[in-house]
Amino acid sequence: MAESLVICNLGSPKSPAPKHVRPYLQQFLMDPYVIDLPWIARASLVYGVISWTRPQKSGHAYASIWHPERGSPLIYQTQDFVEKLKSRVGPDVEVSMAMRYAQPSIASVLNEVVKKNPERITICAMYPQYALASNETVLEECKRVLKKLAYTGTVEWMKPFHSEPEFIRSFADRARKVLPEKLDDKTYVLMSFHGIPERHISKLGSYQPGSCLTPRGSCCDELTESNRDCYRAQSFATARLLAKDLGLRQAQYSVAFQSRLGRTPWIRPYTDFVLKDLAARGYKKVFVLCPSFVTDCLETLEEIQVREAESFREAGGDELHLVPCPNSEDFWVQEFSQMYPRLLEPLSLT
Repeated sequence: MAESLVICNLGSPKSPAPKHVRPYLQQFLMDPYVIDLPWIARASLVYGVISWTRPQKSGHAYASIWHPERGSPLIYQTQDFVEKLKSRVGPDVEVSMAMRYAQPSIASVLNEVVKKNPERITICAMYPQYALASNETVLEECKRVLKKLAYTGTVEWMKPFHSEPEFIRSFADRARKVLPEKLDDKTYVLMSFHGIPERHISKLGSYQPGSCLTPRGSCCDELTESNRDCYRAQSFATARLLAKDLGLRQAQYSVAFQSRLGRTPWIRPYTDFVLKDLAARGYKKVFVLCPSFVTDCLETLEEIQVREAESFREAGGDELHLVPCPNSEDFWVQEFSQMYPRLLEPLSLT
């Protein structure tokens, strides 16, 4: 086998039952790239308050999106994507799916891959924008496992693809199937990205204190050499390109960040606040794109399509529509197969 291509995504509990949600949350939240507190403080929080209060609530949320036969949408949509990708990459490339948390784990997948002794292993973390809690933790786990397995072949990883034309075209193509041909003055488009704590951005080498987190006039207005690794700036870059492809004027859309956890500051503006403000301003219909995901999951199907839709209506709006992610659409599979080889860089295991 010449190459093993490993498609990595976040992961999902085995079932919505609290007994399965609890260990999943513990593994996820104990990752120092996700909650970057000292180990003792992190363990106290995760194994204490979160382990006893969150599994029931999260289990109920997972149950609301769980497919009766196929299970987690994130898992089966990624499986479908991988199966379709196999026919696009040629006979010398084996394609596998791995999850950073729960099963199939990165360790178990790479263990099977290394047994086949491929000349090259390619790691594709399916996160468009770079963040410590997504791309970086996948890369570090892959490095850890491959070093332990003493793999001596070539390892490459795919760079974030936030501005790549194939990704933009795929997401815009999906959106055009949902958006009306013309937006009236009571209809709005919100691009909601997953949030991260402000302190995660401040850890980046390119971070300029005081310049990156202000709502206007910030470094996020354009991508430059100084903010190339900034998740928030990359998110705004994605939004600008999508808006251009979709023909949206600046007054017809904006960017927000969802899924914050805890009391520390997260990057702004917050999605729930923006939606309430849109309702207060008289917008009756909102279409929400979530371009930090390529696969629909709890954060899109439950948080946006269920909870935020209800909150929007309670605030005075009429309709909130989720624009689906590219998932395993044939167009996205084809575009990805052409995109990923161009973005590969060596991954050192040292």
